[in-house]
Amino acid sequence: MMRRGTRLAAAIIAAAAAGLGAPGSSAQTFTMKVACNSIGDVQAEWVKLFAERVEARSGGRIKASAYPGGQLGTTPRVIEGVQFGSIEAYIVPAENFVGLDQRFQVVGAPGWFDNMQHAKRTVLDQRLREEYFKLGEPKGLKGVSFVLYGPISYASRQPIRNVADFRGKKIRVAASKLQEVPLQKLGASTAPIPLGEVLPALQQGTVDAVRLSINLFNNFKYYDVVKNVTMTEEAVFVSVGVLSRLWFDKLPRDLQAILVEEGAKLNAELSDWSIKSFEGAEEVWTRNKGEIIRFPAEERARFLAITSGGAEEVFKERAEVKRMHDRLREIASANK
Repeated sequence: MMRRGTRLAAAIIAAAAAGLGAPGSSAQTFTMKVACNSIGDVQAEWVKLFAERVEARSGGRIKASAYPGGQLGTTPRVIEGVQFGSIEAYIVPAENFVGLDQRFQVVGAPGWFDNMQHAKRTVLDQRLREEYFKLGEPKGLKGVSFVLYGPISYASRQPIRNVADFRGKKIRVAASKLQEVPLQKLGASTAPIPLGEVLPALQQGTVDAVRLSINLFNNFKYYDVVKNVTMTEEAVFVSVGVLSRLWFDKLPRDLQAILVEEGAKLNAELSDWSIKSFEGAEEVWTRNKGEIIRFPAEERARFLAITSGGAEEVFKERAEVKRMHDRLREIASANK
């Protein structure tokens, strides 16, 4: 009996030692709130899939909950929550991180892509992703996904049919110089307003137009308020999926690997999802009695010249932003 008891004790000690020695073998569970401020778009799809796949692959060791549609607050408050660890995961267009580092806005600059496929190849280039994700590290953000959202368009109370129609209009933008200055060069004024407040502002006439993307206009039913969308496509929105660095660093190594790998898998998958979702976007708008407007070739060339000139002024003010933009252009050229 003594020998059998000794063998049993030895087996228990060995099993315990094996458990302690295996990184990530702890049965501890972690919660992960995954948020975005939009609905029915690629960001909401990222929130759903990222939460589902991480929880499944972790065997339930990460309990994930999805919060689309701004349920956890406005963009500035959610970004703060991610930085301080009260919100674990968030996806939002890159320009919204400009308060942390001005270089985040470069992917929203006009003119670096030829079409959506070219934009996709560029944002999926590992060189750009690695350099871009580094921007968030000192600010408490762990980048895991870089997803193409879509081209720029303007929903407006009155039709914008040419460059002159921008003059005197107040336009909602993100708080990004690369969004503000080009429009100011067109004679417009700009107003950074949280996404959840944009539709009421448009309805009440607080702003005359909104610079976003047509899919978002459809998802929030802007066609119930305004009937005009001008497809300028001078730039593209790119959404960045980030994790709280404070939270991430507390996880076992195997769970960290799952988060990074699942985030990376969604880059190409959801960029394709986004491109496909835009195929019927204009038809949805017109079916709801809206009008799609495009500039004639000569007017579009004039519009692009003015907006690109405005971007160059921003680059002259901030050398570090220009360096990051030059790097983006270099990578974009390699992906033509």
